[in-house]
Order: sequence, then structure tokens, then C-alpha cells
Amino acid sequence: MTKEDPEPVERLEEIIAHPGDKTFNTLHDKGLSAKKELKDERHELADLLSNIPNPPPKPGSKEYGHYLSVQKQIQSLKERISKTHDQLMEILKTEEKISREIQEKDS
Repeated sequence: MTKEDPEPVERLEEIIAHPGDKTFNTLHDKGLSAKKELKDERHELADLLSNIPNPPPKPGSKEYGHYLSVQKQIQSLKERISKTHDQLMEILKTEEKISREIQEKDS
């Protein structure tokens, strides 16, 4: 994880909720759900990474099969995290657009 990773979450929390706009509220709920999913996936990845042996076991050993299985899980999880992050960014972009439109209407 890098220091840049929390940015979408911080931006999501900064956006003003508009109780009268159902589209915005639906997106906001999806954003909160994606935020939680991303947090859970990152936690799961951290657990997997902390349990992987270093240095790796020798190929052909009994532990090596488990090591390869964990490596596949890590790769799959990284792909899911990337997809969830991209979804969250799209939600944020749409939320910001709707938020600006609502603010312009209210002005």
C-alpha cells in the first residue's frame, strides 16, 4: 500500500451528501460499499503477504505447492483490488459531477 491509496476514500468522505437526490445517494452508497470492500481486500492481502515464506521454499518440496497456491491468491487479490479501486474512482468522478450540478442548481 502506498500513501496515495487512501485518496479515493478521503475524497469520498469530503463530498457533501445531498439527501434529496436519489441518484447521488445511490452512488454514495455504492461508493461506501466499494470503500469497505477495498479496505477488506487490502487487509486480506496484507495477511497473505505477511504469511508468505521468505525465502521461498525449494521447488518440488511439499511447502512449495502451498507457496504457489498463496502466490496465485495474492495475484488474484491484487487484480480484485485494482478493479475495486477503479470502480471507486469512477463512482467518485460521477459523484463529484452530480454534486457540482446540484450545487449549480441551488445557486
